[in-house]
Amino acid sequence: MPKLGMQDIRKQQFVDAAITVIGNEGLARASNAKIANVAGLSASLLPHYFAQRELLLASILRTLLRGRQRALLSRLKRCEQPLERLHALIDTYFEATLFTPEMKRIWHDLNHAIPQSAVLKRIYDAHQNRLAGMVLAEMRPLVSARTLENASIGFTALLDGLWIKVTRPTAGLAPSEAARLQKQYLTMMTTRIRIKAGDRLA
Repeated sequence: MPKLGMQDIRKQQFVDAAITVIGNEGLARASNAKIANVAGLSASLLPHYFAQRELLLASILRTLLRGRQRALLSRLKRCEQPLERLHALIDTYFEATLFTPEMKRIWHDLNHAIPQSAVLKRIYDAHQNRLAGMVLAEMRPLVSARTLENASIGFTALLDGLWIKVTRPTAGLAPSEAARLQKQYLTMMTTRIRIKAGDRLA
């Protein structure tokens, strides 16, 4: 019988190894044998911990999203204002060191796998719901009640679109440019316009 906690350790070893293999060779070429070899474990153990490839991908997705969440929380500790926190979110998403060729390949392959898997889609949708909730809460003191929902939806939609462009393996958008565009949108949405007395908003 495995030692207490060994199952979680072995699972994480396989997940870390799969991230390395997919980053180097792509998802289509990430065989059980290659993953096990990088993990230093027997290939026969992989199906024992992940009965389906989909479950391994789910653990990879959780690992990557949790890593990004930890990075965001670290930045948020230094923020006091809503605008600072939204800037921290943007900086976390487009941190240049996260976009190595290997990480781009992993995210590119995951982006294609998510729509085809109910399990992956559920994980990603939960992440997106948390993101939308944060953006809505931080936008609330920065824009009018009338524009809050549209401004928040626009922010998250642009963030997703720019993220996909940055993660393209070739001819993608530079992370710094994506961050600049996202912050430019945020400035446009949150700049307060002074209305002269007697003027009305359309």
